[in-house]
Amino acid sequence: MRRLFWLGAGAAVGILVVAQMRKAAKAVTPAGLADRAGASADLAAERAGSFWSDVRSGMKEREAELRSALGIDADGDDADGFGT
Repeated sequence: MRRLFWLGAGAAVGILVVAQMRKAAKAVTPAGLADRAGASADLAAERAGSFWSDVRSGMKEREAELRSALGIDADGDDADGFGT
């Protein structure tokens, strides 16, 4: 009974090792490398887009603060009505 247990445990470990080796072998094939490179490029583009969106949002907020502090309305006219 004890030997049967160890035989089963060895088979299970062997199956797991083979599965991991196949996964690792696929990762270093040209198709696997291309998939990883594509995923990395997509992630970088997403992060860059998010960064620039945050920058534009911050610029609009700051412009609104400055216009408010200087008394300039959204149309670009001064508070006295003469414009610049």
